[in-house]
Amino acid sequence: MSKVGCHVGNPVVFEAKGIKVHAGGTNRSGGWHVMSPLPDVAIGPLGVMKSAKTRDIMPLGWSCSDKVSIGQTPVLFEIDWPDYNIPNNLGREWWLAFVDDCVSKGIKSISTQCMGGHGRTGVQLCILAHMLEATTQPDAGSLIRWVRERYCEHAVEAKCQQDYIAEMLQIPVGESAIAVQSHNPWAGHNFDDDLAFTQAELNAQKKHETKKKAEKKAPRWKKKYESPIRNGWSLVAGGDEEKEFFEWRRTRTEDMEAPCRHSGTAVKQADISLMEGTKLVTCEVTERQWHPIEMATESKSNAAMAKELEMKVKDIDDGGTSILINRTWHPTWFVKFHKGEFMSWLKYYDDVLYKSDKKADKLPSFKKKENQRTLTDFTDDGDVFGLDGQYIDYRDEEDWSFDPDEEYEVGSVTLRETNDEIESEDVI
Repeated sequence: MSKVGCHVGNPVVFEAKGIKVHAGGTNRSGGWHVMSPLPDVAIGPLGVMKSAKTRDIMPLGWSCSDKVSIGQTPVLFEIDWPDYNIPNNLGREWWLAFVDDCVSKGIKSISTQCMGGHGRTGVQLCILAHMLEATTQPDAGSLIRWVRERYCEHAVEAKCQQDYIAEMLQIPVGESAIAVQSHNPWAGHNFDDDLAFTQAELNAQKKHETKKKAEKKAPRWKKKYESPIRNGWSLVAGGDEEKEFFEWRRTRTEDMEAPCRHSGTAVKQADISLMEGTKLVTCEVTERQWHPIEMATESKSNAAMAKELEMKVKDIDDGGTSILINRTWHPTWFVKFHKGEFMSWLKYYDDVLYKSDKKADKLPSFKKKENQRTLTDFTDDGDVFGLDGQYIDYRDEEDWSFDPDEEYEVGSVTLRETNDEIESEDVI
């Protein structure tokens, strides 16, 4: 899940028919505008890639309107393309024409991009790699894995994107290459009049829309928080632009809406910063960049600190790092270095931050009356309250119980030997 440490900049993913195809994300030091030399063509989502347009508004018919300097720019294609989704208006014919234009016009370099350089960028790479004949893969799943091996293992992020690749290239969908499924059953679908839905599907969509509207109108205490990384947990950030404080919180309403413990400001969800690998800081020991939640101190990462403590540390398949605590491997983004030792955020959150609250929850609902005695007042620890409520410590007293093995002097204890003797005693 973690995207810390993956691609930055605008690497060349493949070259075919004399065209170098670059890829990058604007949040990861990528995009055509930071390339040198600039590419011949740049393609990406509208509003994400840097536009060649200016903020100046010039009247028509004035010669000066044509003299506005916008600097050198490549040929730009800004596509209506929502995040974690597919283009709204591009079909197979457009992609075929785009590739033909690039070849016929002698284009030497193409920059593909989006915000994080993963989902939408991966779709562009897959389609161009197949149409430019950089590779021949049997299905979309295999094509996605081919791109990931050469670029980034997070390329292509949604099921609808894999389906779109298969449709545009007229190849089978293949085995799913998508690890995370959306919580919204209708995510990734563009609804229009061309789609034929059954009545049951229309009813389900109407029910889903009604539920979403109700959630928006619900009072604050009923607000629900999604958990895109870890079930029941969300990364939040408080503070301001100069100093942000990150911490994990349970997705309960009362926890998510509590103020930041450090700055006292309101917190906001910051899961995307960990997923996209933004706001990174450098560990002075490893010289590697980490998300702030993965730092044990301001200058030392959790991984570096764990190694100094001779704990086991290993790299995991998603590109992140894990630390062995007791018998469980925890990702570096979900461990907390507290008072010289590591623990999971679950333990830190419940046992350290809210320990006093947990104790209060365990208190009985009733209150003891003054001088009221219970069975626990007569345990073997010797602490006992007398009948008048006065405290007595019988550990300082002699044993008053009868010892059957002790020999008593004749005369000190009257011994009764027959029933007649007992019956003849006076009854008090």
